[in-house]
Amino acid sequence: MNTVRAFSKDDIYDEIRRELMALFGLRSEQVTANARLREDLDLDSIDAVDLVVRLQDFTQTRIKPEQFKAVRTVADVVDAVAGMLHVIYFGVRWFGVGAAAAAAVLVFGLRLAARRTGGMQLSRAHLALTTVAGIGLALISLLQRRADAMLYYPVLMNAGLLAAFAWSLAHPPTVIERIARLREGELSPAAVAYTRKVTVAWAIFFACNGAIAFATARWTSIETWTFYNGGLAYLLIGVMFGAEWLVRRHVRRTEAK
Repeated sequence: MNTVRAFSKDDIYDEIRRELMALFGLRSEQVTANARLREDLDLDSIDAVDLVVRLQDFTQTRIKPEQFKAVRTVADVVDAVAGMLHVIYFGVRWFGVGAAAAAAVLVFGLRLAARRTGGMQLSRAHLALTTVAGIGLALISLLQRRADAMLYYPVLMNAGLLAAFAWSLAHPPTVIERIARLREGELSPAAVAYTRKVTVAWAIFFACNGAIAFATARWTSIETWTFYNGGLAYLLIGVMFGAEWLVRRHVRRTEAK
């Protein structure tokens, strides 16, 4: 699982000691904070590469060589890893999941309080459900002092949207038809059929996007989760909007002939 828990320097030191003893057959008394990697532990550059590979598994992130240029002792390794985690998991690992989760609860709470009473009933219900779900995940993270639960919010968002679009397919008018009627007024039977196809396309997208979001939260590193859910997913949504706009123009030109 993609674990995002807080690591103290003692945690990092203990893990590095275990790795050094397991990898290079060192005795416990040899691996002290002040032990020099080359002079005292007899580690060469190849050994250093092996250690970096193991530390990447521990930190769940790629370690750049320049991050270890100044490393000379075991304590230096601990400081380098601690500093790297400080940058990557700012506000989560070192400054506390509690602050991030509490902020999320506040944001979701304000969103729920400020939601409009007008508009489509389905949209209001979806907003309320996803907001309450976000508050729930943030509270779980706050209580557990782990950010894992909040990583699943994109999954819930996609599941909620999938449910809304699928429900509208079973109980017309569809979501896309309702949006189209707000902009266009009355729709022809062909336009209604088209909006249904677009609704199906978005439902498939939300199913796939939600599945990928779940996979990134469950099995990948926080960097991969952030890259997909904080960037690539939005790019794909933009591609969907752009593709639908192009198809819609083509359909309208075809109908006009």
